[in-house]
Amino acid sequence: MKSRRSIICLWHTGGALCIGALFYLFFRKETYLHTFLQTYFQYAPPFIPVRNPILTVLCNHIGDFLWAYALSSALYWIFPKNRYAAVSAFVGASVLGTGLELLQKSEIVSGTFDGLDILAEIIAAGLAVILIQRSL
Repeated sequence: MKSRRSIICLWHTGGALCIGALFYLFFRKETYLHTFLQTYFQYAPPFIPVRNPILTVLCNHIGDFLWAYALSSALYWIFPKNRYAAVSAFVGASVLGTGLELLQKSEIVSGTFDGLDILAEIIAAGLAVILIQRSL
């Protein structure tokens, strides 16, 4: 039988990944997800343009936010159940997210560097840990 901790962490991880995929699918253009769907399924999802500047910023960073949220939730589930699990998950997700952004800046990995992505990822990692701890 699954523990309550496992179920909560998996719901947070899966939910964030599914919502993030939907944002990438409908509110972004020319992502790896679009390339995959067009290459293997000949499917081009409809693009929903966002004209509000605030919503544009949200749509540009929500994918990174939800990715970091999912990563932090998964790390919280993976790390041993002790008093350092929450801190370890937060630090692990924040360091990995920041590292990947810096690799994008140095053009070692493809992507576009954005300092706001780092901020969004750190906030998401902290929020995930807080919400999971409150759920337990």
